[in-house]
Amino acid sequence: MKTTHFISDGYDEPGYIAEQPGLFPAMRFTYRPMLAVERDAIAAQSVRRSPKEYHDHFLVPTLADFIKSWDAVDKVGQSKPISAASVRTLRPRLFDRLYSIVCGDSPSDIDPLSTPDEQNEAADMDLLATITGRSIGQAKQEADAKNS
Repeated sequence: MKTTHFISDGYDEPGYIAEQPGLFPAMRFTYRPMLAVERDAIAAQSVRRSPKEYHDHFLVPTLADFIKSWDAVDKVGQSKPISAASVRTLRPRLFDRLYSIVCGDSPSDIDPLSTPDEQNEAADMDLLATITGRSIGQAKQEADAKNS
């Protein structure tokens, strides 16, 4: 999938978070990328609110709205619906990683089920970002600009 400079209205992207043994299992999901103004509006809600109020009334419901599908299951293997109640109970580091991807702060992990071309593109972007000291998002944008 080619990354573009813009987020189209209604456009969903696939996401993958690799397992962190002892913390959480791998998770595949689709999401609508958050626009910068949406990310900033959520961050602004943290001012003068308790962490619990900010988390429960702003961050969790917003993240639930941006997740379109996931393969998250409970302890007996049953699918959990995407809802604020489910998002609220995600393991903390999984929650953080999911939010970081949805708000555009970090890329998805390389999905081992993706095609070799998709894996190579992701690895190239990671290397370019590391070499240039830029974020992966900036590296993707630069590569896309050169290819257009």
